Amino acid sequence: MLKNKIAAFLVAVAFAAGSMPISVSAASNPVMGDVNADGIVDATDSLLTLRASIDLEDLSNGQFKYADTNNDGMIDSYDAITILRLTIVSPENISVTEVPFRLGTPADGIDVSFWQGDIDFERVKKSGIDFVIIRAGGATDNPAENHPNIDPRRQGVDAQFEKNYKKAKAAGLNVGVYWYSFAETVEQAEREAESCLRAIEGKQFEYPVFYDIENKYQFEKGKEFCSSIMETFCGKIKDNGYYSAFYMSTFYATNYLSDDIKSTYDCWLAQWSGDVAYRSPYVMWQYSTGRVDGINGDVDVDYSYVDYPLYIKFLGVNGWN
Repeated sequence: MLKNKIAAFLVAVAFAAGSMPISVSAASNPVMGDVNADGIVDATDSLLTLRASIDLEDLSNGQFKYADTNNDGMIDSYDAITILRLTIVSPENISVTEVPFRLGTPADGIDVSFWQGDIDFERVKKSGIDFVIIRAGGATDNPAENHPNIDPRRQGVDAQFEKNYKKAKAAGLNVGVYWYSFAETVEQAEREAESCLRAIEGKQFEYPVFYDIENKYQFEKGKEFCSSIMETFCGKIKDNGYYSAFYMSTFYATNYLSDDIKSTYDCWLAQWSGDVAYRSPYVMWQYSTGRVDGINGDVDVDYSYVDYPLYIKFLGVNGWN
């Protein structure tokens, strides 16, 4: 009965939208939601998906891939409605802040590294956590470039990265990664990006690849330097088919990044006290530390205000091409 009501709703929307420009040119052919591979995502794709969900249509393996928007191995009314949401995206300058990608209720997430040790991600998922941002590493993966005064565990690929990635994915969590910067030059920032790319090669992510700048000696070099290493890292990540973004606290993001960086790359903001004072756009917020079932000790807790899994799959980046 419920599926019949949803079917009637989608049919009504499709007919009502018949004269409206609600389709969007596909960024590639096809993209997430372009079930019939005609180069656009429109109500036809939504209806095709709905018909498949009630066994009125058989989808090929290729069609199934672009209809299964949440990658749960099933085609259902959720996928049909999600594809319908995509049809109202503006054809130009598609942004994560477009209406179809905004979340009515923020998604709950955590970010983890080797400091959390062995994590039971099944329990994390059952506790209500939707996504996890995993530390992929820091500095470069070349021991010859290690900073002698910095804990070697913080440099190179994170000791728990592979295990955290596999276990989080197996638990059904949405996953993103971050890379911690120790760069003292633009050239080092580029090598950090290359190291990050080697670490994440062959993996799929529903959340961005973040660059994390926190060191005092980097901020002492000034706004132009911080902006340049941010652009170097994020630009290289983006050029290699990943969705790049940055992590920074309110004070430093406000004062040490150019407006161009802040308008080009999404911000994952860190502020643990008081009302958020950041006046530029941000789409994720690390708001505190807390206790989460499945993790020993405290862990950083986060909100996401956008549907990154839908947006990233729609763009066909982060291994979702």
